[in-house]
Order: sequence, then C-alpha cells, then structure tokens
Amino acid sequence: MRLPKFEYLRAGSVEEACAMLVDESTTALPMAGGSDLLVAMKQGIATPERLVDLGGIPGLDAIVEREGTLRIGALATLRKIADSPLVQQQWPLLAQAARRAASPQIRNLATIGGNVCLSRRCWYYNQSRFWRQSRPPCLRMGGAQCYVVAGSDKCYALHCADTVPPLLALEAKVKLVSASGERIVALDDLYSDLGPDAIHLKPGEILTEVLVPQPPSSGFGVYLRYSDRPSISFPLAGVAAIVKRGRGGEECEDARVAVGAVCPKPLRLRRGEEVLRGQKLNRAVISEFVETAAREVKPIPYIYHLPEHKRRVVRNLLLEAVEKAWQETKSC
Repeated sequence: MRLPKFEYLRAGSVEEACAMLVDESTTALPMAGGSDLLVAMKQGIATPERLVDLGGIPGLDAIVEREGTLRIGALATLRKIADSPLVQQQWPLLAQAARRAASPQIRNLATIGGNVCLSRRCWYYNQSRFWRQSRPPCLRMGGAQCYVVAGSDKCYALHCADTVPPLLALEAKVKLVSASGERIVALDDLYSDLGPDAIHLKPGEILTEVLVPQPPSSGFGVYLRYSDRPSISFPLAGVAAIVKRGRGGEECEDARVAVGAVCPKPLRLRRGEEVLRGQKLNRAVISEFVETAAREVKPIPYIYHLPEHKRRVVRNLLLEAVEKAWQETKSC
C-alpha cells in the first residue's frame, strides 16, 4: 500500500498550524507522530489533501509540573511519558498505560495528543481499500448501514486508546487551541457517543496539552489491558482503577474507575465507584461493584470477539484492577 498524493506543510507555531488547517480550499489534518494517521491514509480511510506537521513546533513535547498539575505537550511520545521520572513518581498510573501501549517502535513515534485523539476503529472500516470493496460501503464510508451492529443507522466503532482510561480516572483535562482562541475541556467531555467522529473538535482546532491534576494522596492506581497480541495490538478492553484508603485504613475513601476499547466512548464508571466508597473492600463488596459497573458497559462486537466475551473480559479486569489497587494502598 502506498500513500496517496497530498500537500505537506510543517508548522513552526500553533497559530501557524491553526491557520493552515482552516483553509477552505482544501481538506487538511494535523499530524503528530503519524503512527495511526499514515496507516489510515495508506488504507484509503483518511484522505486529506493537506497534512500539517506539528513536529516543528518548539516546546510542544514538554512534560512539566506547574502548581501541582502535570502538563504534557501533545507531541510528547508515549515512550517519553513512560520513561519520565516525574510521571513515574507522581503519576505512575499514566506511566503504566504508556509503557503497555503497542510496541516499542510505535511508542517511539506515537504521541499523547495522537493517542487521546485516536480515530475510532471497527473490524470492517479499518481494513484495506480492496477488502472494503468486497461489500457495499458502511455508514462511515457514505453507505446506508453499519456492519458492526447489523441494520443500525448509527456508526458503531471503538475508541481503543490505552492512555485515555487512566487519564479519565485521573480527571484530566485538555487544552484546545484554534485561530479564535483556546479552551480547556474535561477529557470526559471531549468524546462523542456514536457516529464517525470520535471527538468534539472545532474546525482548525488542535489539542496542544494534556493537564493532569495530582492523584489522590494515599491512593494507588492500576491499569490492565487485554488484547490478542499484547506487544502490538490495540486493546480489546482496558481498565484503569484508582483506590484510596480512608484515614483509618479500613474503608475506601475514594474510587475512580474507567474503561476503554469496549464502547464507542471511553467510560468513567461512576455508579460502580459509588458502590466502593465508604466500604471495607472485601470480595463481596468488590463483586457487587463489578456487577454494577459491568451494567454501565454495553460492549460492541469486534472481529472474533462477541459482546458476551467482552463482558466477561471486562468483569475480570475490573475485579483484578480494584483488588490489586486496594492491596497496594497498604504501602502508600
């Protein structure tokens, strides 16, 4: 597969990049590491007439702490995040997820901005152009039906980013910049439920920073993922859990749990969290949490993996993540 023809522009500043993206005479997309976008272009999935390379913007790969908030530039690679002493010491949950995403080669290229803004995936759409030509086009390609959920008039695809569930559990925000100004958005509000567009971005808007507040003191976070090929594949399910013990050490003071790669939108499991708060986390309470949280998740199928299988996987990951996080809080 070869890349189609396109205009290549390299921006020297965020303002310049925004201006290049809003040109009405052409379709344009921003490019960070390109590990996902360039593959999509080879497959004929993404067809921009212009690519705006953000790699020349100074300082957009910085990882710093300011006033208790971790600020990660959109161009920071997953490897840089995983290897950062600052992230490892104060935000270890995020370092776990960055270290487990994809393969070492991909982590060297893939950026946090690209991972947060990752396009949705489905077993039909994310194939070669020749494979897709074997049947009529799906909704996302301008057709009349969705092949993931047969007969549906809505597009069902999965958001499979590894870093997003931990960032949701950490209550992260993102900074978005366009020619008309900038805005700060809670990560949970960035994603849409259904349809081909995974995220709510205005035309010409660029994600420039991920802002992560300090995790709960005396708390511990765990990220677990399940995939067919752990060293390279996107997750088929990913669970992030943060648990904090109360002052007495016997009860759960706070819990935050998020799941990804099973639904069109990554989810914060707030009903399940309420089951844990204020309770002594024995097996019975955690089992009740798992059942409550699992009802919030409505898995959609992926190739070789039916919803029933994904429900079992999610339950097992939820159980293991919360139990492990609770046990680890003893040493915090």
